[in-house]
Amino acid sequence: MNLPPTRVIIYACETDITGCPQRRHVQIGEDFCETVLSRAFNPTLHPAGYDHIHIPADFDSLKPLKRWFILDLDVTQPLSQEDLLQLPHHVYLASQQGQGGTL
Repeated sequence: MNLPPTRVIIYACETDITGCPQRRHVQIGEDFCETVLSRAFNPTLHPAGYDHIHIPADFDSLKPLKRWFILDLDVTQPLSQEDLLQLPHHVYLASQQGQGGTL
């Protein structure tokens, strides 16, 4: 990956995320990485870097709840609170484009 670690925070309505409700956290990571970064979402732990997503409560609800999804991209190890505060943070508001579209 060779990019510095970055924290991305996405605010989304859960029912706007396509696919299986139990897989929404992965889907939003895949959609974001593909659409914004033009790369694959890589949640597999690897020393060279991987993407980690923090799963919000009720992420698989069938109700149109709004939640914050937090992605730590291109991390290589667990980060201390001090290290985490040094990372660039980017905040996005997700919206559905058309019927059944991706975010």
